[in-house]
Amino acid sequence: ASIPAAIIFQVSSSEALPPQVPLTVTVEGAERLEDGAAVIFRVKVFSGDAKGYTALDPRTVFELLNLEGDNTKAASMTGSFTSIPAKGAVTGTITFPTNPERRSVILQVNTPEPRFYEFDFDKQTYRQAEVG
Repeated sequence: ASIPAAIIFQVSSSEALPPQVPLTVTVEGAERLEDGAAVIFRVKVFSGDAKGYTALDPRTVFELLNLEGDNTKAASMTGSFTSIPAKGAVTGTITFPTNPERRSVILQVNTPEPRFYEFDFDKQTYRQAEVG
């Protein structure tokens, strides 16, 4: 089950490759594995005005919200997020383990103020969610 999305926001690049610059991040969609054991988000990062290579650690930006305990961090990633070329873009995926019994997940995006997006794999929809 795959849900197209267009979640766009800006974050600062990783401190690992100074200077920090604004990056534009797009979540292009989410896919749930057949067995429900994982959700994979498709992500694209644009370096915009960067003068040289820059980096982003998606594990600091994305989490799955868990209302009963600690949030879930990404289990794995694809894509060269550690070396984004100047004025370039990198596309990749971020995979989170999930409870197969859950039919929806809430993606937490850690911009300076956290934002939340609920992905419902039964209805094949996503929406910005209010939490708290």
